[in-house]
Amino acid sequence: MAANNLSPPERKATYSPSEENKFIDKVRSNVKSDLIEITADKLENILLKHLHKLGIRRSWATPLPVFITALLASLTATFSDKFGINGSVWQAFFLLVVCVTVVWLVVALIMLCACWKTSSLEHLIGLIKNAQKDGQQEASRSTTVLGGILKGRKDMASNVPITNGLAIWLDASDISSLFQTSDGKEPVKTENQLVGLWRDKSGNDNHFSQSQQGARPLFVKTGIGSKPSVMFNTGQSILMTRNLPAPVTVIYVARQIGGSNKRVLSAMMNNWLLGYWRGAKNQAYYEGWVSTEGSPATDYSPHVFAGIVRGPGQNSEVWADGSMVAINPNGITGPNGLAINTGAYPEEVSDCQVAEIIVFNRDISQSERQEVEVYLKAKWGIN
Repeated sequence: MAANNLSPPERKATYSPSEENKFIDKVRSNVKSDLIEITADKLENILLKHLHKLGIRRSWATPLPVFITALLASLTATFSDKFGINGSVWQAFFLLVVCVTVVWLVVALIMLCACWKTSSLEHLIGLIKNAQKDGQQEASRSTTVLGGILKGRKDMASNVPITNGLAIWLDASDISSLFQTSDGKEPVKTENQLVGLWRDKSGNDNHFSQSQQGARPLFVKTGIGSKPSVMFNTGQSILMTRNLPAPVTVIYVARQIGGSNKRVLSAMMNNWLLGYWRGAKNQAYYEGWVSTEGSPATDYSPHVFAGIVRGPGQNSEVWADGSMVAINPNGITGPNGLAINTGAYPEEVSDCQVAEIIVFNRDISQSERQEVEVYLKAKWGIN
């Protein structure tokens, strides 16, 4: 009898679409997300500004309970003589507290309404996204500028890349802007001649001058970056008296050279300084400290310092060699007059060299600041 080698018939699984629908109604896919790239200093800048607005958003929380407490006390309490003070005086005090806190509360609510949209999470995300676009544009601009430097563009050393709002431009590499006398009649021609007038190249006639011959600084041919600079000892100074209120941007190139290391660039009529102070660098005081007071210690290398002052209720900034040092609203006042080695604190002076000073009568954008810094660092050989 032959063996039976037949296997059992194969069973195939089957399903009905109606069985799937028993458990799953609809399938939706949403796995895409946005990737945002941003530098740390820009993100810090945006977040600090947002935190300031969040503080305004919560500013009503303090005056409201004080107002309610003082109001209830005024309406319900019986004021008697306490601690040697008459009851009517106590009542008047609480009424005064009610008046002050209601004004405080109204102002807080007005500020809350003004910044309601700009303090939202959606607005914050939008700012970060826009900063990404700005960063791409800045990178493109910087690449263009640096590319021009590498190609040997000679005009780079003679033209400020940003001219919108340019208020002051002093350039020691342009000997035609330097004069031995404050009246501008005797030009500087050679090394170690006195500088009585440093002409403003912006076209606004904001010249720096020194009428006293014994206090005039010296022109040196091989100063910062082995280029012409104006050199000062502690008895030499130069100044300009025009007020520069906020918003204002001040950028300059300088170095201390040993000896006295105090202020270099400061204001004539108010307490304002940028760059150096009492043995420290990266300093900024705009009628209030923006930088950390007295740190880090100074050195004898050249630096590019930039200060941006936006005015009341806004953050001020200080930058050193293209890196952010600080941003906060602690100092909000522009310089009333500008001076090197003199001003409101004439005893705080330095042995120093100054190469270039650029001032704008507005708060320039981050991309504009970066472009000016690239120009100055390339021109004066600053890493």
